[in-house]
Amino acid sequence: ASLACIQSLGRAGHEVYLVDQDPNLAGAHSKFCRGQIVSPSEKDEVPYTNFLLDFVKRNHFDVLIPISDYCAQYCAKNREILDQNIRLLLPPVEVLTMAANKAKTYAFAIKHKIPIPKTYFPSDLKEVLELSDKKIYPAMVKIPNSRAGKGVFRVNNQQELVNLFRANHFDGQWPVIQEFVDGKLYGVSAIAYEGRILGYHMFNNANHVLCGGTSATYFSFTDPHLLEQAKNLIAKLHWTGAIDLDYFKIKNQGYVLLEINPRFSGSLNFGYQMGVDLPLMYYRLAIEGPK
Repeated sequence: ASLACIQSLGRAGHEVYLVDQDPNLAGAHSKFCRGQIVSPSEKDEVPYTNFLLDFVKRNHFDVLIPISDYCAQYCAKNREILDQNIRLLLPPVEVLTMAANKAKTYAFAIKHKIPIPKTYFPSDLKEVLELSDKKIYPAMVKIPNSRAGKGVFRVNNQQELVNLFRANHFDGQWPVIQEFVDGKLYGVSAIAYEGRILGYHMFNNANHVLCGGTSATYFSFTDPHLLEQAKNLIAKLHWTGAIDLDYFKIKNQGYVLLEINPRFSGSLNFGYQMGVDLPLMYYRLAIEGPK
């Protein structure tokens, strides 16, 4: 995603700099990248946030594009300070936090009648044991804040489910349990403003496997039914900024929401190569506002 932003905005004549803790990122060597700004680790919220806030105060940049969940959440928390020094597109922090949390996302979807795989919200081990007797297998166990497939587990029977919950502390997060759905993975990446999609691209991955992260292959496609579902969700979120929505298509049921990525995802580069320039759209929206 960062490489697509670098190439898009660099080709448009903008000076683009990459912020990251790793001084050896390949993207920083793009001919369209003017330089790299080495930061503290994103996982260390206070040092990273203090560094970012101080940096944008001391330097004169026009637009900031958060690429990771960490950066997007820190920026949303400190939006008032950032808005005095740089422009960026984000929803309110409570909306972004909900979208980044699978349990909260699924609860939001149920409340607003957005199709999702059947989901259970056990609150403790006792409820897990009670649920384990039911015909829910195979099932997926998901910690609320997980990235690139980490913190997602498949269980095939009662014993595997019980053993998983007894042996795993789940990074201090209590998981949800969701039915396993077998189908193609579909996605919609978009730029939105106050709940209205301004630009998007759609893709699918016919060979999706549970490996996490960005797939090596995507296929462009268009389906007005999926687009309407994405528009409906983004409108209900009243979303502003970049967003990436993952869906499964189930036979005889249609599309079900899998997760929300509250920022640009790795699929951005695919859309950019296909001619959908969401990074440039982000920049223009941040600078000029909606048309």
